[in-house]
Amino acid sequence: MESEQAARSPRPVRSRTLVLCLCMHAFAFLLVQFVLAYVSPSGALLLALICLPFLYRLSYQVASEWRSDEVALIHTSTAGERQRLLLSPAEINLLLTDRDFDSNDYERLLLLDENNVKKSHGATDFEIDRLPVVTISESMLSKGGVEEDLKCSICLEELSVGSQARMVPCFHRFHPACIDPWLKDKAECPICKFPAIG
Repeated sequence: MESEQAARSPRPVRSRTLVLCLCMHAFAFLLVQFVLAYVSPSGALLLALICLPFLYRLSYQVASEWRSDEVALIHTSTAGERQRLLLSPAEINLLLTDRDFDSNDYERLLLLDENNVKKSHGATDFEIDRLPVVTISESMLSKGGVEEDLKCSICLEELSVGSQARMVPCFHRFHPACIDPWLKDKAECPICKFPAIG
């Protein structure tokens, strides 16, 4: 009687793997929720698509372990119990996702990412010429009685008294020969990324 009962009761499942699987699912869910709330929806979708294959494989491994543990008991269990305990990879996939992912999903993610990126286009010569060019004076070098070290952040040379400097809307100053090519490529301040053309 005891041997029959022992044959009917399933062997303990590898609980560490099962706990790891559940923890990974919970961690991935929380991580995707965090990225969705604080970063961006496209980042959350990308993270979910990165995590899904790993979670699918881990879940499949746990299900395979369940199957291998149940194979020894298959002759004693009923058909209904077998159907309930054994899951195919397709069923596991359906449990893990709301839909099947196809080859177009990667392209959709790239398009979504491209649409979310703020593109910085260069400025025209006319727009650059509209930015003021100032002559560096003694008063600019000493703000509130404190000597200020004014440097062009592009070439790293000092802006000396009497030299010309182009000033962008955020009040950063640069040599015109340094900042003009930068603005043609990107219409933003190289220091603070503030838009230089409004």
